[in-house]
Amino acid sequence: MGSIVATAAILLFCVLSGEACRYCVPMEKCLILSRKLNSCPFNHVCCDIIIKSPYIPSGPNEESDSESASSSTEEENIPTFIYFPTRPTVSSEPQNNVSTEPDVPITYWPLKGSGAPTNDGAQAEQPKPTERTQPGGRCNTTGLYSWVVALFYEEVYLTGGSLISPKVILTAAHNTMNKMNEDRIVVRAGEFVMNTTNEPIQYEERVVERIVRHEGFIFQSGINNVALIFVKTPFVLNDRIGVLTLPSRQASFEGRRCTVAGWDLVSSHDQSRMRIIKKLELTVLDRTTCVAQFRNTTLGRNFDLHPSLICARSEINRDFCFGGGGYALFCSLGDENPHVFEQAGIVAWGMGCGLDLPGIYTNVAMFRSWIYNRIAYFG
Repeated sequence: MGSIVATAAILLFCVLSGEACRYCVPMEKCLILSRKLNSCPFNHVCCDIIIKSPYIPSGPNEESDSESASSSTEEENIPTFIYFPTRPTVSSEPQNNVSTEPDVPITYWPLKGSGAPTNDGAQAEQPKPTERTQPGGRCNTTGLYSWVVALFYEEVYLTGGSLISPKVILTAAHNTMNKMNEDRIVVRAGEFVMNTTNEPIQYEERVVERIVRHEGFIFQSGINNVALIFVKTPFVLNDRIGVLTLPSRQASFEGRRCTVAGWDLVSSHDQSRMRIIKKLELTVLDRTTCVAQFRNTTLGRNFDLHPSLICARSEINRDFCFGGGGYALFCSLGDENPHVFEQAGIVAWGMGCGLDLPGIYTNVAMFRSWIYNRIAYFG
């Protein structure tokens, strides 16, 4: 009886707050954090989807009630199949998928590390003792972005990603194409300077439990380039480890100023030096401008940008060319809340390093339903 009264009191508190949350629950009960301001009591978070909620779908084919009405034609036309890496069936070579999409040659996958710029316009982050990044993509400063994670396979840097739940990492699907034992992959969070033991607070690592790659991902064209990585033990969120929120299904970021942060490990074998996390400011381009720029390249005048992809460019004409891809393109909510960030894209591909061309990013808003569905089923 006491617990019922306590729960009712918490819900009443949230309703009476200036910006009410859908659920106010302890962190361990939250599956997906809300992008709203945290108006919940102490030790509770504002949550969109809670564990064992009636809104959680019962299987991988069923969308949640809040998302089903807005699910896109792109996602509905893709047959449902969950990829389990426990017994890999994919090879390390590109797959010969048959697609109705134009066969756009991918001239540069971040995984390949084209070129090796040492100063590509990205700014090295400097630690600030007052920085604090809170759960839900909330930052008190623009310093350490605590959702940035790195993946290692047998202690070798593999790729980057973003923590969107204490147990789930969002990354690019092309990073999951190789045959790998998932229990040899570790996710590192809370890292600031790579390849050093001099940081005052040690990073944390978790072993990967499962990888779920989008069923419609096609290597040749790079469409539907999104994957989820589940770790065996959830990360404990703190000042150095936080999560990044997802955008609304209808979100458009055209013309918005956004940021990419990660390590400039342009080659998985180039780890001899300490690497400080860097960030690069970009502007999300409209599709017409983006397509026009790429049609002036060797991709030709038939190039088109699939709806699952967006385009962003740095004002200093430098593409984000950090090794492995998979890092988040994230944007501030601006006047609504300038210290809260949401993920607009995932670093997908580009044409070389340091060229006067935009970079291509997975359109995260398009996959919100897919992400929620898979987290609810596998999380």
